[in-house]
Amino acid sequence: MHRFFLKPEQIGNKQVFFQPEEVNQIRNVLRLSSGDCIYVLDNNGNLYTVELSKSKNQDLIGNIIKMQSCKTDSGFSISLGQTLTKGPKIEFIIQKATELGVREISFFETERSILKYKNIMEKNRLNRWQKIAKEAAEQSCRIKVPNIFCCQNLTEFCESQKQASLKLIFWEKEMKKKLRDYFKSDIDISHLALIIGPEGGFSKKEIDTASRFGFCSVGLGTQILKTETAVISILSIIQHLRGELG
Repeated sequence: MHRFFLKPEQIGNKQVFFQPEEVNQIRNVLRLSSGDCIYVLDNNGNLYTVELSKSKNQDLIGNIIKMQSCKTDSGFSISLGQTLTKGPKIEFIIQKATELGVREISFFETERSILKYKNIMEKNRLNRWQKIAKEAAEQSCRIKVPNIFCCQNLTEFCESQKQASLKLIFWEKEMKKKLRDYFKSDIDISHLALIIGPEGGFSKKEIDTASRFGFCSVGLGTQILKTETAVISILSIIQHLRGELG
């Protein structure tokens, strides 16, 4: 069944209420009508089975048939720090990182960033990015939508990850340490923080900055990947090593 994340104020004891954008999606895109059932999620771990119906004024409402609590905490979470890049690539990264299980994504400016923090704040891009994460979470059957943030710089992101149990920054000049070295059976990781750089890579100064906050530099091999390819590769490897994928 199709899944929709709704705001808490849209969910009552017996019914749910849809906003115009959601009504358009349900009626005109998905072609659902009265009597069809969907799943509604409240982003707090609750899943509702809802039957669609019309009210007296023909607005679309939903009758709650069943509510169940779903497990939201696997004991492992990923915070992704991603350098700002071109708009379409950012949207692609949000989609794929959401599908691959990240808890939050923070974008930030670096020395070689294509896109600048100031431009993001002026154009209020965060609302659109959060919507993309919501849609990707619905499509991939996530129980919660990842939070999307924008930090001013690398230092600000590193400061936000003080509680992470393992911190990794990916650097093409790191030849000794590989990703798999940090996922041995005797290492207990509850919160993983990752930093992925721009197409031009990080400067040595930026690697040193991350190192002061406890981030270890790690390599992926001899091939140089585009930033969006690196995101998918890294998250897929991690989920495979943890037994969640493949």
